[in-house]
Amino acid sequence: MKLKLDKFNSVLENKNILESSLEKTKLEYRKFDPGQYLYNLLLNKKRVLDIYSDEYLELVYTTLIAWNMNGRGAKLSDLEDFKKTIRENKEEINLLKGYKIEALNKEEIKRILIILERLFKNLKVVKTNSPLVTFSKTLHFLIPDLIVPVDRRYTATFFYNSNQIPTKEKQFKVFSELFERFWEISQKYDLSIYLDNIWNRTIPKVIDNVIIGYNLKKEDKLD
Repeated sequence: MKLKLDKFNSVLENKNILESSLEKTKLEYRKFDPGQYLYNLLLNKKRVLDIYSDEYLELVYTTLIAWNMNGRGAKLSDLEDFKKTIRENKEEINLLKGYKIEALNKEEIKRILIILERLFKNLKVVKTNSPLVTFSKTLHFLIPDLIVPVDRRYTATFFYNSNQIPTKEKQFKVFSELFERFWEISQKYDLSIYLDNIWNRTIPKVIDNVIIGYNLKKEDKLD
């Protein structure tokens, strides 16, 4: 898959496109949806719970299901295996705590991607051979200030003009390409002004919501 940056560049070059995309997501995306409710509950619980506790990891698991991570494209590992693999990789995950995507420099990005590649190989959060989407969303729930959740419908379409994701062997390359593009957006704009208590809870989710809204507007034009 080759990056197609026309949509990305239009967002970087025009703040109005970024803001109208965020507004589109706010007005239309998953309103009154269990996924939104669970996401906010999750981030509120993160303030008071150990992220490796049964309560928190079971909420992560439930939220992944609400975000369609247990359907045809991805089949979650069994709950106990899911909790076990995250705890087994606790040391690596902890190395990423405290980082915020908008505050990174290029050297930190290199170091972080090395850690993320190890996690990509070692975290067994799905039974299928297509872990990219579930991997990104799981890590977003664990370290929400650093990782942008990725999906096929919106993220892949935005960057590759396709909702297809390559085989597992090439998926981390896609993840690392996207991570660097997400960082570029965080450097171009002060995204903190868009934070709220609904969908825009973190800078990475603001970035995700720009992509979602951009695609929703394009879908409207095709109807």
